[in-house]
Amino acid sequence: MLLCVLGLAANVVAGDQQGATPQEVLLTTHERCPYGCYDEAGYFDGTAVRMVRQAFECMGISVRILVVPWKRAQKMAWDGHVDGFFAASHNAEREHKGVFSEVVAGQKWNWYLLKTSQWDPFSPEFRSTASVGAFQGANMLHWLRENGYNIGAAPRSPALLLEMLLDGRIDAALGSDQAMGLLLEERGLRESVRELAFRSMPLAVCFTRDFAQRRPEVVRGFNECVRRIRAAMDSGPECP
Repeated sequence: MLLCVLGLAANVVAGDQQGATPQEVLLTTHERCPYGCYDEAGYFDGTAVRMVRQAFECMGISVRILVVPWKRAQKMAWDGHVDGFFAASHNAEREHKGVFSEVVAGQKWNWYLLKTSQWDPFSPEFRSTASVGAFQGANMLHWLRENGYNIGAAPRSPALLLEMLLDGRIDAALGSDQAMGLLLEERGLRESVRELAFRSMPLAVCFTRDFAQRRPEVVRGFNECVRRIRAAMDSGPECP
């Protein structure tokens, strides 16, 4: 299927780059399964990582991905050290400083509570009284602060956030359906935690505004390749 996609999209940015050697694009990300994580052999892969690599491959452009803590991944972009970061959902700061690509991975924000908890995350008293948390650098944590929630924890990772919930250090956690869901499956904790759907927040590459202005053909080509890859995935293994 990927070969079909590459054949369809190989000429997406050719008109902009004839006679020039494409420069390497440098992006940051963080370890958060299933979007990006190391396997047993030490190879970094995942749903979002795979889409990003395939899109750049279909453009014929080299991409280097640096894996760092999420807060640092974003700061490196804003400080001009890299060309962008992923996999990111939208917020006002990111939209002001960056340019979002097409969606590279789906995501929903869910509330997670202990099965025995009586809290209702959609009640008025929950916002002002319950102790909630999200991991550092996450858009979820930014959103909680912006909306006046009582933040009781902001650990470095979703795994630590889950531990705090299980230990009763917070009343509820706001997390990604796929990342938290995978943790719950791996630890056999589905029956211990109540999961409530909150909102859809798909993930993309956030290119820096400077990079998008310097190399708009890369952003355009990346978006076109992602659309073509998704279309090929939706249509099945056969070439159209």
